[in-house]
Amino acid sequence: MRVPVRKLAWLFGVGCLAMPLAGQLPFYTDDPAVTERGKFHFEFFNELDSLQFQYPNLRQNTANYKLNVGLPHNLEVDVDAPHLAIFRAEGTPGSVGVGDFNLGVKWEFHKESHDSKLPALGVSLYVEFPTGDNNQQLGSGLTDYWLNWITQKSITDKTRVNANLGYLFAGNTSTGALGIQTALLTGDAKLVAQAIAQELGITDVVADLMPDHKRDRARALVAQGRVVAMVGDGINDACTGRALADSGCRIPHRGRVQLKWQRP
Repeated sequence: MRVPVRKLAWLFGVGCLAMPLAGQLPFYTDDPAVTERGKFHFEFFNELDSLQFQYPNLRQNTANYKLNVGLPHNLEVDVDAPHLAIFRAEGTPGSVGVGDFNLGVKWEFHKESHDSKLPALGVSLYVEFPTGDNNQQLGSGLTDYWLNWITQKSITDKTRVNANLGYLFAGNTSTGALGIQTALLTGDAKLVAQAIAQELGITDVVADLMPDHKRDRARALVAQGRVVAMVGDGINDACTGRALADSGCRIPHRGRVQLKWQRP
């Protein structure tokens, strides 16, 4: 079947737009279609990931159960519950259990039709609750809120193009050992630390710490089997938390950055 040149150009443009988005969190792939009113739709998928630079975590299996319920006015409610299994190196116990629970609502506010050039359009809002055990890396320990805009255009009777654009308000969109969590540990006062954390988008903030307290925090994370990267000025942090971390970054007052990486 021949495809018009104009449609191919449109497809190429969407591809160019999507490329820089694919590497950014949050990026939630979906289509604008919703479940028919009064009906239920169940989905199951399984994903096995090989983990890099997260020793002793080697692999993570995610079994995802999703239930969609169709509502009036082209609305849909989604319930998403993952079951995780994290496999670690020999001698380090693995983790198995329920991950973070997701609740979302999707609205298809424009359906595609043959007599209109507009694509199908939808929007979804998701909230992820920290139901997974953060100590076992089965959950992020954060409540996540993200908004996703969705568009879909039919190129032929059997070919469609989807585009997704997401915005994360808080937390992160990764589940289990796949995500990177950032914490601010500082000896400054609580009000100063909270102001800096708000500007940087960091939710885990601990203030009024002595150097030994930072060391204890880094030691606790290492004991959980996590790969820890720590940034410090190299003065109070050099012999404490940064020395225990797998990766260290020293930023002196003159601005020269020094990096250190060590593996078990």
